[in-house]
Amino acid sequence: MTFYELLNVSRDSSSEEIELAFSVRLAEFSREAATGSEGAAKKISDLKYARKILTDPKLRAEYDKALTADENLNASP
Repeated sequence: MTFYELLNVSRDSSSEEIELAFSVRLAEFSREAATGSEGAAKKISDLKYARKILTDPKLRAEYDKALTADENLNASP
């Protein structure tokens, strides 16, 4: 799963859209964590890391480059 999929945003989303999606997803997993969901804490950590990468222009460019390279590698016969 990519960071974009985790946050439920498209690759061309703005930083503002990413921040909004982060807030929505964080609220979802925070409710799960409050009810004792074991995986919720991990998801929250993943969400925070995805937000950090996708809202930093330099880190996002590096991530997108690596993601594209991986997709191209997997698309090869």
